Amino acid sequence: PTERAGATTPVSVPSARWEASADGTEYFNEGSYVLKRRGRYHELYSGSHYRCDGYSIGLSCSNTLRGGWRKPSGDPIFARGPRIAGPGHQSVILAPDGVTAYAVYHGYDSGRPGRKVNLDRLRWCGDRPLIGSHPACGRPTESAQPLPPRAVHDPDVPWWHADLFVQASWLEIDSLEVALPLQTGPVRVRVNQGLEGLRVWVDGRLAFVHAGHHSPHIGSYGEVIAGTLTSHFDDERIHRLAPGERESWDWGGSEPLELSVAVHGSATVIAGDESTEISGEDGYVLGHLLVEGGAEEIVIHAGPDGARVTDLSVTAR
Repeated sequence: PTERAGATTPVSVPSARWEASADGTEYFNEGSYVLKRRGRYHELYSGSHYRCDGYSIGLSCSNTLRGGWRKPSGDPIFARGPRIAGPGHQSVILAPDGVTAYAVYHGYDSGRPGRKVNLDRLRWCGDRPLIGSHPACGRPTESAQPLPPRAVHDPDVPWWHADLFVQASWLEIDSLEVALPLQTGPVRVRVNQGLEGLRVWVDGRLAFVHAGHHSPHIGSYGEVIAGTLTSHFDDERIHRLAPGERESWDWGGSEPLELSVAVHGSATVIAGDESTEISGEDGYVLGHLLVEGGAEEIVIHAGPDGARVTDLSVTAR
């Protein structure tokens, strides 16, 4: 696009001392990146001057793109650590598995010259994204991290996600035909078989929805240039569990899995031979499990005061 559509809408305006330069004479909000979750927009922005150690990442949220945008309490959501200072000007990318999100940002590393590019996991936790290594979210990871995960498909798991680059007029997904727009080059197609059925996005736009379970048999009238297939599901619904109530999700795979979930209240999460207790009385807390032997199902038991459970993400590793 070469022209804006309609009037501009302020999304974030400097409003806090941390968003100023070190001497307090200049204020900055920049480096915007917007995510959408549960129908709500979340702008990640950078505050302060990029040369300052206090350069950090803040959050502004709105139910519509036209506003009203509000900065929740708790900003900045990502700030300097003991070694890496001035983290910001972020963008969000996906690992080679096509589903695991990372924030990419620059920062200063213990006096080494210039800014360095950094990478940290991004997970959702109730009402906001969290950046960093669990459980120390909110600060740059300053030790070695695992490589971003590759795609793993466990055929016993009914949930899957395909991330494709396609030059074709049609895709055939488990006998369903999905028309693709006219194109002069490859398009990115993301196909997800989740709890809500089959969904297909073409270059970021939802293009096709079909209820029920479908296998990941994908063909094309053209060429699939590159693609990955990962066993994965993501449940962003909010489940309100009464005291002692149980909620479960089918999985069925024997490959190792990684699980994260946000809990407000108290709950026990069980997957295969692993379990963890999560307690977040003042807000959502992120829980995390690595299960080497897979699991038939994911089970969550609410504690004595009940729990709200959301942002359950399970991925074969």
